[in-house]
Amino acid sequence: MVGRYAKLAHLLAALAAAETVLDACETVLQRPDEPVLSGIVRCYRGQAEVGASNLDAARAALAEAEAAAAALHAEPNAEICRAIAKLRDALA
Repeated sequence: MVGRYAKLAHLLAALAAAETVLDACETVLQRPDEPVLSGIVRCYRGQAEVGASNLDAARAALAEAEAAAAALHAEPNAEICRAIAKLRDALA
């Protein structure tokens, strides 16, 4: 039982570290000259939120990424669209 708690604690620490990195990325990528990368980072954020069972936050990240892709008129095979598809799958 102790091993399970240690593993859970390790996973939670890794998730917290990932969220810190994503927060930093989002801050940098909020510049208007980085909309593609910003949308992709939002998808990564959404994936982290799904992993943490924060589905409302994941859906919000998805909506922001979809808005970025729409504004860019991204092609379906573009990296941002592939990241969006993965997040959609994770939410399904």
